[in-house]
Amino acid sequence: MIARNEDEFELFMSMDLDRRREDARNPKRKPRLMEEDELPSWIVKDDAEVERLTCEEEEEKIFGRGSRRRGDVDYSDALTEKQWLRVGWDICYSQ
Repeated sequence: MIARNEDEFELFMSMDLDRRREDARNPKRKPRLMEEDELPSWIVKDDAEVERLTCEEEEEKIFGRGSRRRGDVDYSDALTEKQWLRVGWDICYSQ
């Protein structure tokens, strides 16, 4: 697949053959792909479990989590820049 010409193709084929021979000689070799027991638990879920979790998420989006509505907060302090600088100056030099 990545060979740019016939020579590279032959080289890669021989490298693959050498790798397979080396793997065959080693009895404790690990498989080249991940096995199912190596997958994280969130991936290995049956279809019913995935469907249940999906339905719960959709219901939560529709009905909410049951927590209170967050109140609106106004962070503006209605000070002019000059007043704000004066307060900062007073705090800095009063200590």
